[in-house]
Amino acid sequence: MTGLDKLKRGIGKAMYWIYITVITFWLLFPCLLIIYASFQGTLDVSLIPESLSFSSYRQIPSNYWESLWFTLMLAFSSATLSLIITIPASWSITRGNSGLNKLVNNIVMIPLVLPKIILGIALLLFFLPLRLTNSYYGILLALIGTTGVPMAYRYLCAVIEGIDERLEQAALSLGASRTVVLTRVTIPLMGPGIIVTWLLIFMTNFMNFLVIYFIAGPRANPIAVRLFSDVVERGAMPHSLAMSAILIYVALGFYFIVSVWLGPKYLSGVVFAKRET
Repeated sequence: MTGLDKLKRGIGKAMYWIYITVITFWLLFPCLLIIYASFQGTLDVSLIPESLSFSSYRQIPSNYWESLWFTLMLAFSSATLSLIITIPASWSITRGNSGLNKLVNNIVMIPLVLPKIILGIALLLFFLPLRLTNSYYGILLALIGTTGVPMAYRYLCAVIEGIDERLEQAALSLGASRTVVLTRVTIPLMGPGIIVTWLLIFMTNFMNFLVIYFIAGPRANPIAVRLFSDVVERGAMPHSLAMSAILIYVALGFYFIVSVWLGPKYLSGVVFAKRET
């Protein structure tokens, strides 16, 4: 390798790392700003502050913690119920030979491609006569229908397609019913994919805002809606910055579990299912 080639290679490598650094900083800057501001209690941050403290976190009012707990319950319930609904459905569609499979696939994916604001307005108009607005069950149904079931269906179908169908056929040939095959053969092989799918749905619904904004209310106020309303009415108060930082901590923890601890292979149910079989 000539000196010119080495120089070109060095410049290319330097440009690559500069590009990665700039993009990473650009993506992380809003999160880092909120976290840094939460320890100063204002968005008007100083690069060299006189002091940093947890006073903003201690100022978080009780209604914020109630909304956070309410949101956690919603995210947990919606993720769990979405999987209960979708596991048998995705298995039936993936393993079935019905000519309606393609139609079902397209219908289930509609909530994921429609603008969320349209879904929110539609749910408001639909839920008002049923008195499901400003209620836990109304928001739960909205999360299951607009994000939970479509996401679960999308990922679980990919997981099932990665499982060797001959294992299920062998169980059927030995006299097992389709229910037994699903519960004793398919679902155990789907295990890692189910866990990751649950985590993805949980985090998506935990941070959901646009859809539930239209049907939330004083008696059913998720933390994202409460934060938005509070900031619009009163500005970026210290306690709202602190709660925003807490949500970032939760998101970073989720990223660590899924991407770092479990590893990228768990994000691909097909790969893991093949390895299991």
